[in-house]
Amino acid sequence: MKTRSLCRIDTRAEPYFCIKRYFEGEVATDMNGARNIERILLPTDFSEASEHALSYALSLAERYGAKLYVLHVVDTRDEAVGFYVPHLSFERLDDAMKESAEAMLERFCSRLIKGVEDYEKTVLVGEPYEEIVRFARENKIDVIVMGTFGSGRVDKLFFGSTTERVMRRAGCPVFIIPPAAE
Repeated sequence: MKTRSLCRIDTRAEPYFCIKRYFEGEVATDMNGARNIERILLPTDFSEASEHALSYALSLAERYGAKLYVLHVVDTRDEAVGFYVPHLSFERLDDAMKESAEAMLERFCSRLIKGVEDYEKTVLVGEPYEEIVRFARENKIDVIVMGTFGSGRVDKLFFGSTTERVMRRAGCPVFIIPPAAE
């Protein structure tokens, strides 16, 4: 089976559409043959870029009546540890990082998701791109919406490479949303 990528790169604040089309199996379509979007994944690092991407994810969810999944992956690499918990013994570090991330995700969602009932928030621990791709596969996600250049305190290159890795490995379309135009 062939996989074909279609990309439209636009430097304005419009999304970069890098959509992978897969010609495998059955997909739900509407009367015009367009693919139905029932499950949308928004991976977040709590940055402004993630907030901007959330606005697109919410628009898609409203337009298609889709369920929104908001995911944060606790990065367990050594250089990312201080983002969650500054000083803690290694015995409690993983638990404390996950608890802190859960509280951050709760604040992110309660502050930005208003009037939407069909959404789910999840915190996972691991390598971000691997966990995002695994979550998308296991939950049969129809589209992933990701912000770019938005890692906040974490090195910007890291998030960019996470976005690229997700785009290349995901089994569904990935909408890459650039930062908002100023």
